[in-house]
Amino acid sequence: PPYVPVNYDGRFHGPVTVRSALANSYNIPAVKTMQFVGVYDDPETQAEDGLVAMMRRLGVNSLTRGDYGMALTLGGGEVSLLEMTGAYAVLANNGVRNPAVAITKIIDHQGNLVYEYQPQSQQVIRTEHAYLISSILSDNSARTPAFGAQSVLALPFMAAAKTGTTNDFRDNWTVGYTPDLAVGVWVGNA
Repeated sequence: PPYVPVNYDGRFHGPVTVRSALANSYNIPAVKTMQFVGVYDDPETQAEDGLVAMMRRLGVNSLTRGDYGMALTLGGGEVSLLEMTGAYAVLANNGVRNPAVAITKIIDHQGNLVYEYQPQSQQVIRTEHAYLISSILSDNSARTPAFGAQSVLALPFMAAAKTGTTNDFRDNWTVGYTPDLAVGVWVGNA
């Protein structure tokens, strides 16, 4: 059967704003956006475009297959929680990507510097775009229709959050961030 996206609540919400669609994790607007943006690069343009190229700019390098379709915007490609959290950390950092690094410095037993990581920061999306997305993802009023006014995402401080769920509701993830911290959580079946 053909792929037919549905929203988490099983209802169609008609035309909605980008703020409402993103804050409430509505799937149908996400797929419609994917139709406009495309999955892969358009060979007729010079710049890298499409969702796969955007994800690469955000630090997600695991989307390597050549057969992704519209479901990619809803999680139709396998991405690690570390990569996904790193992508949202770009938004937390005003569009600047700082690759994940495990070892920042090594000092030997005599106090000599053996190794020190050199930051490789890169502006990968416009500051204004990161601000707007962060504004949407931290707007409790905007996400109230799907999550309720007193959901667990309503924190006593400003924090952006995005959730995701598989079609059969077996797996769930949430990524949240403030300007100082990005956190990803996955619960489900491996």
